[in-house]
Amino acid sequence: MKRVSKKGENVMRKRYGWLVILVMGMVVCGATSFLKAHEETPCFTIQLWKNYETKDPIVKQKVTLQYEEEETLQTFTQLSDEDGKVVFPIHDAAMEKGMEVLVFIHHDEQEETMNRFSICLQKDKLDYVYHKEKNVLQLKDKQAPIITKAALSTYQFSKDPILISLTAIDDSNTSQELTYGEKGGPFQKEAVFTIVNNGRYVFYAKDEQGNLSAPYEVKVQNIDTTIPTLISGEKITLYDPHGDGRRPHTTLFQTCFAKEFAIRIPIMDEGSGIAKVTLFSDGLPIENDCLNFAQHPQKEDAVFVVRLPEEMVKAQGTISFSLEDAVGNCSDVIPITRENSNIKAARNDILLEKQAMQLHISADLTTAHQYANKDVIWLDQHVPITIQGTDTLSGIYEVRIYTKQHHLLKKQQWDDERKEEFHMKVSTSDIPLQYRKDGACFFYVEGSDHAGNISKTSYTCYVDDQRPTIAFFRLQGQTHKPVAKTQLELFYEEPLSVYVQALDGEASSGIAFIQWYTIDAMGVKSDIHKDVTDDHGGLSIPLDDGFSGWLYAMTQDYCHHSSKASNHQAYVHSQGIVIRHQLNPHLSYQLPHTPYQDIEGLPLYTKSAPITIHLRMQDKDSGIQKVSWRLLGDEENTHQLLCDLQPKQAYQIDQKLKQDEQSFHITGVNHNLITSLETDIAVTSKGNHSTLEVVLMDWHNRTDTVHISFCKDTMAPNVNLLFEDQKEEGADNGYFTKRTAILQIQEQNFIEKGVDLNIQKDHKRIQMDLHWQKVSKDIYEARLSFQKDGTYALALQAYDAGKLASKKQHTIFTIDTKPPLVTIDRLDSGNTKGFFHQPQRITIQVDETHFDAARMKIHGVAKQQERLLQFPKPTPWKKGKDGYFTHLDFVVDGTYELQVQAEDKAGQKSESISILPFTIDTQKPQIEIMGVTANTAYQGMVKPVIICRDAAIDRHLVSVSLTCANQTKTKLAYQVKEQGKQLRYQFSSIPFQRTFDGIYTVSVKAKDRAGNQSEKTLTFSVNRFGSVYELPKVSNAYYRHPFAIEITESNVTRLLEQQVFLSVNGSVQKLKKEEYTVVKNKGNWYQYTYHLPKKLFQKNGRYQVYLLSKDAAGNANDNTAYTKHAIVKFMMDQNAPQIDFMNLNAHTRYDANKRKVQVFIRDNMQLKKVTILVNGKALAYEKKEDMYTFMLYQSSLPQQVNVYAEDAAGNIQTISCEDITILPHPSYTLQTPNGQPYGYVFVGIILVGSVAYIYKRRKHAR
Repeated sequence: MKRVSKKGENVMRKRYGWLVILVMGMVVCGATSFLKAHEETPCFTIQLWKNYETKDPIVKQKVTLQYEEEETLQTFTQLSDEDGKVVFPIHDAAMEKGMEVLVFIHHDEQEETMNRFSICLQKDKLDYVYHKEKNVLQLKDKQAPIITKAALSTYQFSKDPILISLTAIDDSNTSQELTYGEKGGPFQKEAVFTIVNNGRYVFYAKDEQGNLSAPYEVKVQNIDTTIPTLISGEKITLYDPHGDGRRPHTTLFQTCFAKEFAIRIPIMDEGSGIAKVTLFSDGLPIENDCLNFAQHPQKEDAVFVVRLPEEMVKAQGTISFSLEDAVGNCSDVIPITRENSNIKAARNDILLEKQAMQLHISADLTTAHQYANKDVIWLDQHVPITIQGTDTLSGIYEVRIYTKQHHLLKKQQWDDERKEEFHMKVSTSDIPLQYRKDGACFFYVEGSDHAGNISKTSYTCYVDDQRPTIAFFRLQGQTHKPVAKTQLELFYEEPLSVYVQALDGEASSGIAFIQWYTIDAMGVKSDIHKDVTDDHGGLSIPLDDGFSGWLYAMTQDYCHHSSKASNHQAYVHSQGIVIRHQLNPHLSYQLPHTPYQDIEGLPLYTKSAPITIHLRMQDKDSGIQKVSWRLLGDEENTHQLLCDLQPKQAYQIDQKLKQDEQSFHITGVNHNLITSLETDIAVTSKGNHSTLEVVLMDWHNRTDTVHISFCKDTMAPNVNLLFEDQKEEGADNGYFTKRTAILQIQEQNFIEKGVDLNIQKDHKRIQMDLHWQKVSKDIYEARLSFQKDGTYALALQAYDAGKLASKKQHTIFTIDTKPPLVTIDRLDSGNTKGFFHQPQRITIQVDETHFDAARMKIHGVAKQQERLLQFPKPTPWKKGKDGYFTHLDFVVDGTYELQVQAEDKAGQKSESISILPFTIDTQKPQIEIMGVTANTAYQGMVKPVIICRDAAIDRHLVSVSLTCANQTKTKLAYQVKEQGKQLRYQFSSIPFQRTFDGIYTVSVKAKDRAGNQSEKTLTFSVNRFGSVYELPKVSNAYYRHPFAIEITESNVTRLLEQQVFLSVNGSVQKLKKEEYTVVKNKGNWYQYTYHLPKKLFQKNGRYQVYLLSKDAAGNANDNTAYTKHAIVKFMMDQNAPQIDFMNLNAHTRYDANKRKVQVFIRDNMQLKKVTILVNGKALAYEKKEDMYTFMLYQSSLPQQVNVYAEDAAGNIQTISCEDITILPHPSYTLQTPNGQPYGYVFVGIILVGSVAYIYKRRKHAR
């Protein structure tokens, strides 16, 4: 076969584009052999249609049929007939075998273009329909087409519609819709669909025969038309990326950070995912660092860091952002507010600052002394420490005070309070001792503001507040060789020294020196020595040979703290009292234990206590020869024990010796010598003071004598409670202005701690210092001074050293040092220089605790016109809140004088209080008006006269007036004559002139000196030239509410005609009778009242009322005549002024240092007042016609402008414009996470874009 070229194919398509080969059926017409009566060859018929729907056949079309039969290629070529049919013969066997038949349809004579069909003549794939009348077999297509593939125009996300391209094939040979290729392959066709929304789409292919393909499903999910948004229910978080989360940067008053802050924005996009987030500050884009931002189609967190530029200290502004997804869908600019974020403050702006708070530590050293030691300045006592801080930007958040080892001393925090200054007080004593063992008081202060800036400072001082102590005394030398022991201490043969150890506290300045002195056994005191200690605070003190006695020592540190409690206390004596000398006979004793001592320090025993003295006697040299003992003062009762040198038998240890019923116990022997003895001697003493003398003698006649002194208390103390002056003033009733008590105790064994003194003041026990003095051998006195007010109760009892108690003495007395305070309080109603117009009550009040009514002195005098009256008696005295009081009631008219003086129980007198004479006058002045009669009209002479009468009349308190209605300039002269207790006012005659006609009112107000007041008015008219009028006070005024008007017309004669006219905005109309009312008033005149209701004045405008009348005398009366002074004219305005801002909008920020604002203000009638307030403060403005101009200046805080306008009628209009910010935008810098600025990159982008734009414009121009 000839191959059809591409060029020929194109020509065919142009020339035969109308030929759509519609293989409607392949009809095989069998011959009669196929039927029973015929044996002809079957035919294969092809029907060609231009259009299957219109059944338009293709005629004279060349068609070739080709098939292979028995390995021989059979070819037939024919032209279609007038019906578009082509008939070819074919064997029936081919139908049975399913032989393949090729059909070629030629489109030109050169056979360059053709269509090829391949048909399988297999019966199970064809539908046979027999047309018996024509003997034609028609083949129909039952095989459906197949959609083989689908392709999307893009598989990436897109916000534009997506194209789906589908490819379908039909493998049957009879399809009427598909175009076949030049090689006769299967029919193939592409279809393109436009998809707008995501979803699951199902496609079908259908051939001409109506065969429907299987569904082909395509899922589209990459169309993105959604706009990125915030995640619902989640909030934007502003936080410190380097903070510990402990500090709330978002407070109720401001949101602030230090140097930088991070913003976590929970955003989502249901499509292509977030691609870009842009931050704005006050509407301008700012640079940012994205720390954590990963694209995700559903949900993500965008975290940005905004840093303060290095050259700036602070910046402040509101933050907003916009979102953009991967396909370019953009959101609106979203502001960060308290509603969608963790901002708590009412204002949404954010403060960035890097200025830390100012901290200062100071110590108050005024109470402490300073001492130097080892390059350190020591303080001798604790001192207060003041810590101050200021932060005027974000405010102080927290202050912490530490000491060593980061031990927290104090902490203060202000969470939601704007604190710009703070003061904290601490003391060096607040530091625990374990943190100042070296004496250093270390304070470390750390303060932070709400933005997170941290400030630190420290302070160190050294304090020694502890007293040093003498720790111990230690003997040094041959202390292991004692010779003997007495009641004092050991005897040593070798010279010794004493080591005194002084210790200071852990936090101390160190031991400076030790002072010491000795007192020998004879009571002789040595000089006081002052020696520097060794490095350990110790001092070695050598003792003289033969010394016997006591050693006393004290120490002092470098802060002058000494080991003694005060300057009056003796030195602390040693624990070991050192005595050295050689004395072989040795006596020692031990008295029974008693906790008491007499005044000389001797043991003191109670009256019933037995006294048994234990004696120890020793002599290791020659042994004991004799022991004798006696009570001094009782020489007749001397006892002694003699030891024999040649006893009948050797002495034994624990052997008993008896002498005068006294038993001795041998505790040491040396052959025939007794070296030591012990015994208990029972002593009976009748006196207070006793001394037992014991003498020990050895066989060398050396003696040792001891005197054992003690006391036995047999008499109780004698107590007296005396006073310096028993005849003191007030002593008879127990009240005194001061008192000195003398406490007297007679006792030989007196001890201060044995005095039991109970002092109560006003039933509460108090303490008073007692200083006892010895005034004789056994009498002691102490004095107590009582000078403060109060009732004292004293109870005195004394115990001596033997616990014997005296009788208890009691006394009670009262100290009153304050004299009575007298005040006089008068109810003053209408007081005019001592005159009162109603009864008065005077209250006398005495401030005195110990009040006595019998001692009150009240003296008074009452007169009425030179006649004496009975002076009022005071009411019974009562106790009130501020003392005692009584009342004096003055009800009778008259003149009174009063003098008061008080005296208390202690005899103290108050100042004499007196008041100036005063007068009670309850009568009102009498007023009489003569010469005119009320409600009367006059035509002749008129001369009013006024008379005022009162006993206390004062012409300066009387006012008279004669006024004419509607005439403010009419003034009539009058003369005043004072005649005793009355005043006479004589007016001149009212002139006979037309301008003096009118309604006159005589008014009199008279007040006397006591305040009694009388008033009287009288109205009459002068009608010499017709009617006179009385008008409401509405002339030329503005009103905003309608009101009724009443006008009074008075005449001597009656009126014959009456008319009322009303002018509104210049338009005059006569009122109908039913639109107003006229009432004739009573009196000796013809007076009429016109009532015009308020409904006549409902509209805005200018009103004027005209009254026209004619009286019986023939006078024509008109209230508008200039001589009547009765024009009624006023304006009604119910509309408020109009106010409009010309160039100012609410909730707007203006990027400027200042802004000139214009406000349009106009009123329909008369504008009275304009006020412009900025944040509540009045502002100056300029006015040009209806335009008002003022300036708004830069402020970091929002401003509110209020404009008030008021017209002459009182209508007020107010307009506000709030949340206005006049502030240049702050500058933010975008930085990378390591702090490098992105600024140069953006500068480069701007420069490249500018060059490209200029080049494009020039190229387009060319």
